[in-house]
Amino acid sequence: MLAEQRGARACLEAAQDAWTALEGASGITALHVRVDPIFDIMPTEEVLSKDRQRLMELDAVKEGHALHDIYAAWMVGLPANVPSNWYDIGGSEDAKIEEFARIARMTVIARLDAHSRGHAHEAFHTCLFRTGKPLLVVPDRYQKRDVRRILVAWKDTAPSRRALEAAAPWLKNVEQVLLLRIGDERPLELEWAVERLVDLGVRSKTLNVPRNLSLSVGRQILREAHAVDADWIVAGAFHHGEFLGWILGGVTETLLKEATLPVFFMH
Repeated sequence: MLAEQRGARACLEAAQDAWTALEGASGITALHVRVDPIFDIMPTEEVLSKDRQRLMELDAVKEGHALHDIYAAWMVGLPANVPSNWYDIGGSEDAKIEEFARIARMTVIARLDAHSRGHAHEAFHTCLFRTGKPLLVVPDRYQKRDVRRILVAWKDTAPSRRALEAAAPWLKNVEQVLLLRIGDERPLELEWAVERLVDLGVRSKTLNVPRNLSLSVGRQILREAHAVDADWIVAGAFHHGEFLGWILGGVTETLLKEATLPVFFMH
């Protein structure tokens, strides 16, 4: 999902790496939805004038062209065996994302930052919480690399179980899967994940790391991921509420804001 120019190339590179790591993937679809300017109106703007609306519509067209240029540049280095299609369409962002996600194995999107506009936030929210598909969130400085080692940040909850199940097609194909639990050793906390990975034919190594109280749990997960040179983190996504004012759980928010490697989320 190419919601904005920032991070678009990184998003495409990560999608290619995910495609390479997955057996039987049909191809990569690059989607940009040109949205109603109302989604980008500033909080201080009570009325969207016709002139302002026209300027914002032109900006949306320009952004679509710029994103296509990024896509075209990425395509130049794409191996011939990797099918890819570009879609730049208008309409409801939520509806279009959900429509395309129905036939996708997962969605890939660049991480938001302080400069991301309203439509990018809406796209991100839809991808994470409304499609029913996993979402790979990519830092904007991501550079292409093979997906060989995946760290699963484990807490025995429904979102974590769904994330592990959704990641299974990739976990089966990588060189190493590390199952991380932070806190006191509690074998029963890991039992379901270990047994499920065995059922899936995935060999894994368990890491039970003591809690470091000088760090948040999210930052400790990131530290452990870097210590083992993980290529991806897999985690369940937690939030409260269903609207744009949704509040993320602390660990989810830290991983979204601070990770320097892709994070595979499932809500």
